[in-house]
Amino acid sequence: MMPVESTEQAFQAGKAFGHFQRLLVGLPTPRLHDTIPDFHHTPKRFAALQQAIAADVAGRAILAKPEIEFALARQSITGVLLDANLPERVTTTTPSSTTSCSMTLPRRDLRD
Repeated sequence: MMPVESTEQAFQAGKAFGHFQRLLVGLPTPRLHDTIPDFHHTPKRFAALQQAIAADVAGRAILAKPEIEFALARQSITGVLLDANLPERVTTTTPSSTTSCSMTLPRRDLRD
């Protein structure tokens, strides 16, 4: 993951995400489902990883030792976005669904 380097870069990412949301407006929601529950809930996924490492049911944790150490060294950042106290929130909701997304954006006209 690369850090955002400017407010303009953050704005353009938000603008692209808004465009994507507009494209989804006509998508029939009953066809959508979570393929992998909590896929984007990083702390839950990290906890599941730790449980899998501890259980090591296939006996392969030793083979992935460098990768496991890499992940464990970053445990402190797994909840950064979920735990962040973001002062300005923008919520987008498509008319045909209950899906919404919140993110912090610079104050600009999001209709550009």
